Amino acid sequence: METENKTHYESLLIYFKYLVTITGGAITLMTGAAIYYSYHSLKDLRDDIKKEAEEIKSKALNSIENTKNQATIEINGLKYDAKELAIKSTQIEVNKAFETNKIRNLIEKTAENKLSSKLGIIVKQETSKIEDIFRSIPILTTTYEQARWNGQVRKYIDTLYYYSLNASHELTRLLAKEFLLQKGRDYENFFIETNMISSQDSILIICERSLELTASKNNLKKLYNTALTEENLEKLTQAFICIRKVTNANLPNFDFEQLQKLMKANYD
Repeated sequence: METENKTHYESLLIYFKYLVTITGGAITLMTGAAIYYSYHSLKDLRDDIKKEAEEIKSKALNSIENTKNQATIEINGLKYDAKELAIKSTQIEVNKAFETNKIRNLIEKTAENKLSSKLGIIVKQETSKIEDIFRSIPILTTTYEQARWNGQVRKYIDTLYYYSLNASHELTRLLAKEFLLQKGRDYENFFIETNMISSQDSILIICERSLELTASKNNLKKLYNTALTEENLEKLTQAFICIRKVTNANLPNFDFEQLQKLMKANYD
């Protein structure tokens, strides 16, 4: 298991180096455009950089998609679902980075400062955030795999939840949340398939019998407590199913952030 986890870490590290290269290329293109247009009028400058930004976004997204093929060759030890979640999360991050308001503010700021000195500082600040991702990758991927094979150990799920809330970089938080919810889907699907049930009523009856609690508003606090403390991940899943039924809420399995909001709404 240690060798496999090390392979996962090294594989993801290679993959994210591709992403850093893409980001670096985008920054270089923007800086080059800024210098080239430094002697044009302010209006021309804004228009030109805006066009350049759209081209960079397109190149970044295309590069991420192309990287999937290369990553398949380079990242031999990476599980398919982990790779796909990482790519999905990164594509979301690229889209957010190129939101209209952010680009407009950057264009205005760059134009007003005549394209110059602060770009280097901005680049340094932004790229330093990648260090958080590199530190978190081995923990997230190891935890993700451990959660698969240790149905009696809650701590791996709690670790993913912690990083989904507290990691300093948004991409790390997003990736941890994706891993956490994927594990929730895995456990719920496994529970349904193992018991060979399809109707919601049958699922609920099995959950109630296992937890020795009826899914009712009177037992909602007990169900919340089970979801927050139960070590057995199958019973934890059953608690989420019962809470979802009682509250009629959109509550994905292992979505503890949404669970906390439900608790606050019902008891504050």
